[in-house]
Amino acid sequence: MFAIYSTRRDAEVAKEYLQEADIEAFVQADDAGGMHPQMQRPHGVKLVGMSGAAQDAYEALDAADCCRSRWSGRRSPTG
Repeated sequence: MFAIYSTRRDAEVAKEYLQEADIEAFVQADDAGGMHPQMQRPHGVKLVGMSGAAQDAYEALDAADCCRSRWSGRRSPTG
């Protein structure tokens, strides 16, 4: 898991930054495919990808300023 966001929109924006950096990522949310967006905030929207790309993903997200003012669910590469 690369990061956790409070909305799907924020996670999708971060995913686009990762794709521009050639890092494959996926948005994972328990919101019934977007039909129940009120479930995004309590459960969080995860930005996930291959663990081997975690460090590059963290650096790309930091460089794009996509970690600031997001949920404090960002994990370390070893965590």
